[in-house]
Amino acid sequence: MQQQGFNDRVLQGYTAFFDLFLPGPGRFQGGDNNTLTLVVSHGEILDPAVSTATAFVNDVPVHSWFLTPDTARQREITIPLPASRLKPNTNHIEIRYIMRLPREGCSDLGHPSLTATVYKQTRLRYQ
Repeated sequence: MQQQGFNDRVLQGYTAFFDLFLPGPGRFQGGDNNTLTLVVSHGEILDPAVSTATAFVNDVPVHSWFLTPDTARQREITIPLPASRLKPNTNHIEIRYIMRLPREGCSDLGHPSLTATVYKQTRLRYQ
């Protein structure tokens, strides 16, 4: 994504959204091996029982994961992009984060540890 001018994005807050508008595969329909490999990290002290991320392709959820201590450091998350959900020209990919701290109730809504980062090394593959 770096070639398209994409830079690291830091997301903050109880709910955080990241939108990508990506070129479609054109007339090439491809198979079900199309992927978006996100390079991401998040705050280390998030409550893993209720902190999640969900990827949407053209408004349809396709992949979710919990934000655990194991996923806090920079790592890759491979998201399937089903051919049936892709449009030939432009596709809207949204990553929705819900981040909470342990035992904070609603008092953590503006806490600075409620962060996630999507790195410019994120990449798209149509196959």
